[in-house]
Amino acid sequence: MNFKDLNDAIDTGLRAQKNYQFVVICHLVNQRGLKDIKENICETLRKKNQNSCDVKHYMNCPVWNVLKGKDIITIEGKLITLNIELTNDQRSKITSKCRGLFKN
Repeated sequence: MNFKDLNDAIDTGLRAQKNYQFVVICHLVNQRGLKDIKENICETLRKKNQNSCDVKHYMNCPVWNVLKGKDIITIEGKLITLNIELTNDQRSKITSKCRGLFKN
């Protein structure tokens, strides 16, 4: 995957009922190495959705299989990695785009 592919996926390919896909991408884009453990990402999902669901609720939600199926992330045990290399400018663009799509 490259920047254009990810940008296009956000624009056209991630028509989600909830903000989960955008939150996961935004979270990973802002991590060193574009990766983090699933529990940390789930905590971000909980915060961005401002609900009373426990972090465990997000551990098995469909977002992981959806993003993996679109080759946007890889999952190795608890580690989730964005399948792309980005410049700082590209990171900023993706972050702004995803945040604009949050449905809070």
